Amino acid sequence: MIRTGILGDQQQCEKIIKDLRSISAIKLVGFCDSNSHQNITSDLERFMVPEQLLGHVDAVIALNPMSGLSQIKDYVRQSKHVLFQPNQHYSTREATSLVSIIDEANVKVQAGFDKRYHQAFLATKPFIKYPKLIVSNHYINLANDNTNVSVLTDILLHDLDLVLSLVKSDIRNIEATSVSIDHSSPDFINARVEFNNRCVAQFNAGRISTSEKNEIFFFNQNHYLYADILNNKASIVKKKKKNDHYGLFHSVKGNLICDPIPINNSTSSDNAFNAFANAILQDKTPDVNIESMMRTYQVAMVIQEKLKVHAHA
Repeated sequence: MIRTGILGDQQQCEKIIKDLRSISAIKLVGFCDSNSHQNITSDLERFMVPEQLLGHVDAVIALNPMSGLSQIKDYVRQSKHVLFQPNQHYSTREATSLVSIIDEANVKVQAGFDKRYHQAFLATKPFIKYPKLIVSNHYINLANDNTNVSVLTDILLHDLDLVLSLVKSDIRNIEATSVSIDHSSPDFINARVEFNNRCVAQFNAGRISTSEKNEIFFFNQNHYLYADILNNKASIVKKKKKNDHYGLFHSVKGNLICDPIPINNSTSSDNAFNAFANAILQDKTPDVNIESMMRTYQVAMVIQEKLKVHAHA
């Protein structure tokens, strides 16, 4: 089993302990939160400083505020596998340096972009063949206090990562615009990413919607796939034709046939932790590695610059 510890804020630790304990390949050893003086659970040992915890584990889950690249370098230098919670303060220079250290230490480092492990996306993924158009709509509720939420880094970034993991093509062009209700930071962002293989991804994200929505459409040649991340549903949608065969639980909506795609009950956290454990046990590079993470951040930075240009136009 992989002896694993958690580094980070106590409240965040509490949120993932149950999921970690459900992974058979992981043995949870303890946690370290230098800002807290209270054990989060009676049977999980608390370590006062990271160095103490690192001496008892093979791998760590690094959460904010203990997931900066300089901190991850320290964990890797001590030959620890790392799954970390990304933040928005990574430079390309830091990332390049970290990749070299990872190769030298021969450990696995996985970025915590968990949305690509969501069951609704995983269920649709086998059916997505050379999509022509991808449309992502992600809005969070006005009823919640979301004034400190960044539409770009807290909402849109994870949708970008999911799409970039799917489309295996270089990017040809990026356009973006935003709207701010109170003339401060953007409340809504629309971004368009064009790939060299002619696929186009359209992103709509906002933080003051009257209702929550998190959905992605993948338009193929003869049908489209729909993944409802918020409600954990997925389906294949086609035009109704004579002599076509449909699934047992299909539904008819006008001229469209909707076939639901079966979805497992596992959570995105479960799947991410399992992927991390499998990368260690099978000695393979994690899908969400430093290189793929930085590609996502680089696209986000281009979008940010595009928004600045429009703001000053």
